[in-house]
Amino acid sequence: AADLQRRSLGTPTGPELLQQRPLGQQPGGAGLAPKTRPQRVRRTFKREALSVKASELGAVAASETTVADAVSLIAGTAIGGGFLALPTITTPLGFAPTVTGLLVVWMFLLVSSLAYAEATIHTLAARGAEANAATSGEDAWYSSGGEEDVEAGVSVVSITQRSLGSSGSMLCSLAFVAQMVAVVTAQVVKSGEILETLTGVPYLAGCLGSSALVGLFSFCAGTRLVEQANTSLAVAMVGGFAVLLAVTVVSAGPAADVLAKLTFADWGAMLPTLETSSTWVMPVLINLLCFSQAVPVVVERLGVNRAQDIRSALILGSAVPLMMCIAWAAVSAALLPSAGAVGDPVLQMLRSSFGIAGPVALLCVGSIGTTLVSSYLTLGQFATDAICSAAGRCSLDDKTMSSVASVALPALLACAGPQLYVPLLAFAGAFPTMLLYGLMPPLAALALRRSGLQDRRRGPNAVTTVRPVALGVPILRLVVGISIGFLGVNSFLAVAGALQR
Repeated sequence: AADLQRRSLGTPTGPELLQQRPLGQQPGGAGLAPKTRPQRVRRTFKREALSVKASELGAVAASETTVADAVSLIAGTAIGGGFLALPTITTPLGFAPTVTGLLVVWMFLLVSSLAYAEATIHTLAARGAEANAATSGEDAWYSSGGEEDVEAGVSVVSITQRSLGSSGSMLCSLAFVAQMVAVVTAQVVKSGEILETLTGVPYLAGCLGSSALVGLFSFCAGTRLVEQANTSLAVAMVGGFAVLLAVTVVSAGPAADVLAKLTFADWGAMLPTLETSSTWVMPVLINLLCFSQAVPVVVERLGVNRAQDIRSALILGSAVPLMMCIAWAAVSAALLPSAGAVGDPVLQMLRSSFGIAGPVALLCVGSIGTTLVSSYLTLGQFATDAICSAAGRCSLDDKTMSSVASVALPALLACAGPQLYVPLLAFAGAFPTMLLYGLMPPLAALALRRSGLQDRRRGPNAVTTVRPVALGVPILRLVVGISIGFLGVNSFLAVAGALQR
């Protein structure tokens, strides 16, 4: 988790690759700015690093990365501020339906992430083949001063650009912005609620004040200080959750009462509903368990020739947040006064005795803080690139304006009220998250398999084949169908809800 936070603060990956270059110079930036040749990152390598096969691309720099490192990276990606929403949406369901929903979502995201890993391997190997083909010989390399242009890492945007074209890439760019704004606004909403509960500060003041303080710290403090604070917040989150588990075991009450709470079940609440007062639980679970943002980083660090290690890392890493969510659902069910209780269980626990309220407060501060810090920096850099691309220049004023907008927009949206928290997370899971990490990965993997991209661009030193990481074509097609159906159901619910109002 600490490694993930350092990566988020230092070198964003996944769709965050969009931040590293002006939008008009992205592999996936078509439609957002005039189309230009992708800008490359200047890096110096030894001659041997340029002559390796495409199958070894990534293994040169990532040979020391272990499966355990990759597992921690994946687990840290999924655990964030959305973790606090789980008791709110699962308490009316009951423990058994919650576990069932989590397992279904986990299996779906796992298969999609395997497809994402395969598409990433295809893309990295193709880039390696292109780099080898562009290397005309040692004399040419020395004449260039010992440097070579090497493209930056891949993301869902650059993968869809290569496999599905500019339209898919532009759609992913828009989905990424929508996802980030929705998630950040949801965290600001929850911070306002928690501050009002703990200190009595009015909700609006809590939203605006917490946004201003965290935003100023994120953009104005030194990089090292921000990294240390972010790591401390992650430790607080994990420590608070561990203490809460211990407290639950000690003070949960008579076994018969706990068993009654855990056996409560309302399976009908898992189905989509047109009731405006209810939110379908499945989109929230998808947003909560999603870890696919880390897939390109894992593939690059482990190396494209370590398909089995990549598969193991994805399975084990995604199982960590799954187990934590199951434990969190059990804790909230055991600590609440009655099964199926209404209201926000997190706020109820914050109002209870210090033995429960203390660990929950640490969990809240850590999960919201880590999410806001990294998300503000991501949004700020994205906005800076967008403004600079549109203006054709960059200045300190542009960067300042981007930072202010990244903090101000979610804060102003959060002022609409605390009722936005769960709907915002549901929106993120229903549309942008499903589009980015449910639908696009299997589509890209299928397209790259059909196209034979590696064979057509293979040079004398190129890799002869790309070993599939995902399952067979029928499974990938099934994931595509489920994703389209899920998007269709949520679109229908959104339109029907709007008409009812």
